[in-house]
Amino acid sequence: MQKTERRGRTQPVDTSIKACPKCKLTWERVSVKVFMTPYKIHPLGVIPRYGKEVKICPKCVNETT
Repeated sequence: MQKTERRGRTQPVDTSIKACPKCKLTWERVSVKVFMTPYKIHPLGVIPRYGKEVKICPKCVNETT
């Protein structure tokens, strides 16, 4: 059974947070109106990568182009 921890969010955390294979950090898309940036990158070790969808973060995409 999967936890449905939301903390004021409209969707479960595990579906919104992604794991980047290049920089090994976790990230998620956030509201630009609230955070002044389209995505939030979490420091290494703060959020476990286990079970997260693997997708390259916008920071790594911008560095390669």
